[in-house]
Parts: sequence; C-alpha cells; structure tokens
Amino acid sequence: MRKNIKLIVALFFCTVCLQTVIGQNLNDGLLAYYPFNGNAKDETGNGYDGAVTGARLASDRFGTKKSAYKFSANRQLITLSNTSSKFNFLKSSYTISAWVKWIGGQNGTYVISKWKPGKPNSFGIGTDGLKIRAFIQDSYSPLAITSKSSMSKTKWSHVVMVIQGSESMGIYFNNKLQKRVNITSKYIVDNDSPVTIGGAQPDFFGTRTFRGLIDDVRIYSRALTDSEIDSLYKLESQPPVMELPTLSNLSINPISFDFKTEKGINYEIQVSGDFKKWDKFKEIDGTGGAVEIIDGRKAYYQQQYYRLRVVQ
Repeated sequence: MRKNIKLIVALFFCTVCLQTVIGQNLNDGLLAYYPFNGNAKDETGNGYDGAVTGARLASDRFGTKKSAYKFSANRQLITLSNTSSKFNFLKSSYTISAWVKWIGGQNGTYVISKWKPGKPNSFGIGTDGLKIRAFIQDSYSPLAITSKSSMSKTKWSHVVMVIQGSESMGIYFNNKLQKRVNITSKYIVDNDSPVTIGGAQPDFFGTRTFRGLIDDVRIYSRALTDSEIDSLYKLESQPPVMELPTLSNLSINPISFDFKTEKGINYEIQVSGDFKKWDKFKEIDGTGGAVEIIDGRKAYYQQQYYRLRVVQ
C-alpha cells in the first residue's frame, strides 16, 4: 500500500530578528537597536555599534545563550560609536527602552546615559535602590523621576524613558506609566559625550556600572505613545519569531526540497507519523546559501510528515 508523504514547516524559535507589530510601526524613528545577538552591533544598520569594555555575553530572558550583556563590576561599559554629536536631541522628543535584570550590588548606577560628571545638558536612566530613575540635566542641576515599581533578582523588567519635547518626561515599568512630570525648554541634550550602556562615562569614581543584565536596548528620535510602549512590551515579552524560509523544488519520489539558510543559524529536519513524536533526520549549519534535502529512505510511517526546526 502506498504511504502518504506530507511536508510541513514549523519554526519554533530563533536568535536573530527585527520585529514589527501589525498596525504600529515600532521601527519608525528607531535610531539604534541592540538585541545583543552575540555582539553589541546596532541592528538598524545606522552604524552606532557598541564597543564593549569588560561586560560579558550571557543568556537572555528566554534562555538564549549569548543574547544579553552582563555587567558585574565597575568600569564595565558599552560605548556607542558616532553618538557624541548625533544623539544631541536638543529640545526634540526621544525615547529610551531596555530590558534589565538586577543581580544586586551598588546603588546609583546607570543603565543608559549620555552623561559624564560635570557635563551639562544630558540624560540618563539608571537605578535608585531597586527602583528605576530617569533624569535630564540642564547647565546646573538634574530633574529626576523614580519608578514606583522595583526590579527583581528573579525577573526581567522592561524600562522606558520618554521625553516629549519641552513638555514632559515620563518613566514606564513593564508597560505601566509610573510617573510623568512637566519640563521646560531649559532642559536640552547637547554635549560631547557618547551614549553608553551599562554605566556612564568614567571619572574618579569609575563608570557607576549597573549590576545586572541588559538586553534589547532601543533609542528612538521620537516619543513613543502609551499604546506603542504597551505593544513593544508585549512584543518583546515573547520569544522572537523568524520568517519562514521559502521552500522550492518539492519532490515526492524521493522526498526532496530546497531552502535558503541564514548564516549562523542551525537547522534540524525532523520526521513524524503522528505530529506527536518527532525524530531527527538531518542537521544543517546555515551558511547563507541554499541547501538541498533528500530523503531516499523507505518511509517509516503510514503517513509521514517533515518539519524544519531552528535550533541554538
């Protein structure tokens, strides 16, 4: 009796992607994006890549290895190239977003900043005990607001700082507005310090390095709305989903098909007769080129299914 051979494709998880939300373009105004997929590269392609000093790659909130950076000591820092002048927002709007996980230790640290002691006209987002603190500084003194919610040693937190021109500054914690205050036109961003992740530019006391993990840093040249921040939180709370590769040259006798791989992504071809138990057939290391899969074996099952799985 002839056995039915069926082909399905299911991608379960991946480590690299830029994501969008239907109805809301969260890439609009995105100046820099750091998913930290094995490096500190700016994935927008704008060239604001990070230079890593001391920080180490670690697992992210989904357990994916080498997909976040861990900061555990003073003078550990990521310095963003070409940001000394180009990230001077002056009196315009901007948004800073990041995922953080505190591991304990020093208070009064910085997560993201364009600030150095003694440098006016700057901004930063950091810690005040277990709470998140956002600030802007004019020529004399900073204006700061602090979250109501606290970080945890066991959970990741999404923190967002929003500057609405010369009107307001807000801070969000896990998609909830914690506080918003009015500001005036005297608060501008205009200094020659680069943007830093994990701490501030060093002085006599070091870099005031955040003690914990940081991931998925985003910097926008506009103020995200409440609904966009909620969408971003929900989007990044789920493991990233990769676009399916296009299959071509499908054939039944023998079973064969082609698909284009992505460099650095590993694939596993699996086979099943009931969608419950899946057996590994073949592993593929992605090179960026197309590969041909041929299964000349005798079918094991009455109805045989194949799937393509992306593995770490």
